[in-house]
Amino acid sequence: MKQTTSTFQWIVFLLANTIALPIVVASLFDLSSVETAALVQRSFFVGGIACFLHGAFGHRLPIVSGPAGSWVSIFVVIAALPVDSKTAFTIAMAAVVIAGIILIILGLTGWTKYLLPVFTPLVSGTFLLLLCIQLTGVMLGAVLAVEATRLAGIITFLLVLGLSQFGPSRLRPFALMIGIIVGWLVSRPSLPTSSSLFAPPQALPFGWPQFDGSAFLVA
Repeated sequence: MKQTTSTFQWIVFLLANTIALPIVVASLFDLSSVETAALVQRSFFVGGIACFLHGAFGHRLPIVSGPAGSWVSIFVVIAALPVDSKTAFTIAMAAVVIAGIILIILGLTGWTKYLLPVFTPLVSGTFLLLLCIQLTGVMLGAVLAVEATRLAGIITFLLVLGLSQFGPSRLRPFALMIGIIVGWLVSRPSLPTSSSLFAPPQALPFGWPQFDGSAFLVA
């Protein structure tokens, strides 16, 4: 039973991550609510295809593909560029494309093994610590900026923190899942209505990636 509950919590966490990161990115680039919803839908759609391909033909490990938190810090930098938000978004798209090409080259050539000694546990740990500090400010700012979800966000944060640190030993491993459920019930979000049951995601809704010096430098 405990293993089943832990598995369900992991699935809920991954789903929440797929929802939260696109919303944070959308807030950075001042996207509308419709554009934000479409971005979340594309994240689910593309991430689902990637998971299927990995499970059928790839590494077949329990690793779920989805939005990468490390990219949020990069999007913060790009969003601060002295250009309008839509142009900054196309620059971010170009950076992702370039990084993807670089990773494909590293994977096909096997050059990754020459880079591994550079990323020691100290380097990786420092990067993850700085990433958490930066994402905490961005995500808390996004939660507190919306008055309708401000109280629910604070309650959820305190609940998860309290259960994970001071709660009963049986509940500590499930603090995250409990916080998500309670936060959902407290906020009682209104679901958007749709005119159709299914619609394929639109390709390049913000235009073609804009390849310039900023995109290459970030990638």
